[in-house]
Order: sequence, then C-alpha cells, then structure tokens
Amino acid sequence: MLFWVAQIVGGVALLFGVLTFQCKRRQTMLQFQVVETGSWVVQYFLLGALAGAALNFISLIRSVVFYYLDKKQKRPVWLLIVIMALGAIVSILTWQDWRSAFALIGWLIFTLSLWQENPQTIRKLTLLQVPFWLVYGIAVGAIPSVLNEIFIFTSASFGLWRFRHKRKMLK
Repeated sequence: MLFWVAQIVGGVALLFGVLTFQCKRRQTMLQFQVVETGSWVVQYFLLGALAGAALNFISLIRSVVFYYLDKKQKRPVWLLIVIMALGAIVSILTWQDWRSAFALIGWLIFTLSLWQENPQTIRKLTLLQVPFWLVYGIAVGAIPSVLNEIFIFTSASFGLWRFRHKRKMLK
C-alpha cells in the first residue's frame, strides 16, 4: 500500500515538474519547483530511497532561497557553492550504494541550472541532468520519477523550441 501512495505523491511531483518548464518567468519556475521537490521528498522517503529524499529536501530549501534572492537581485556565488556543498554532504551522509552517485550528479547539475538567470539556459542545463535522475528512478523503483524525467526532457526541449520560436517570430 505504501508503494502506491508513494507513486501517487510522485505523480503530483511529476505534474509540477512538467509544468515548470512551460513557465516563462524564472520566478514562476521556482515556485513550481517548491511544490515539485516537496512531493519528491515524500515519495522517495516512502520508498526508502534516502539519498533521493535528502537531496530533494535540500532542493526544496534551494528553490525557496533562489526565489527570495531574485527579489533582492543579489545572488552571491558563495551561496551557490554552499548549497552545492550541503547537497554533497547530505548525499554522503545518506549514501546507500552506487545509485546515490547518480542522484548526487543529477542534483548538482540541476542546482546549477536553477542558479541561472535565463530560463532558456535553465532548460538547456536541465536536459543534462535527466539521464542521472532517470537511472536513479529506475534503480529505486520510483515509477513517477522515471516518467518525470521523460516528461521533463520533453517539456524542457519543447520550452526551448517554443520560446526561441516566439522570439524569432517577434523580430
């Protein structure tokens, strides 16, 4: 029963993950990320995938911090380094096996992507993290996570095309 509850919660995360990359503004993308990552925390915890749960908890904090930093227009690089180091430390503390490496690498790439100001750059870097979370999701039995990575890849690719296409049409 717990397995299926985890899959339903993962479905909520999947929905917000896909919608994230159809948002035009970085601020809105980060708001969607808060709901998405909170849902992934619950799903991975219910599946016993502690590395994924812990990294997504840090992701939740990361998204909130990045959101509020945008309002102040200050984003010191040291903060990015601290957040990435925190993610690495949490990953080491919750290390289970080889799967944890995939979660960490995917997480680091995605953290770097959300640090970017340009939504198109966020989408491009997001494409790089997909294979890592895809492998992790398959390895821990997180069905919505696997679907999420497929949809994220599709959504980010479509968002890249759509917003580039609109810009060319306006010129």
